[in-house]
Amino acid sequence: MEQEPDLDALYSQAQAALAAGDRDRARGLLKRILSADETYKDASRLLAGLVERRKRRWYAHPLPW
Repeated sequence: MEQEPDLDALYSQAQAALAAGDRDRARGLLKRILSADETYKDASRLLAGLVERRKRRWYAHPLPW
């Protein structure tokens, strides 16, 4: 049987990754947190913010236009 991840440690790593600007790593950590517990702190809000920033960045890029 798999051991559940330490959500507090993953959350602090995700916050550190966000502070460092490593959005891909933060996204992966937040996904792991949400797969274990959908209501953990504000992980879903943080992940939604990352997705929104990525979408906005792609949409604002001049290449498609």
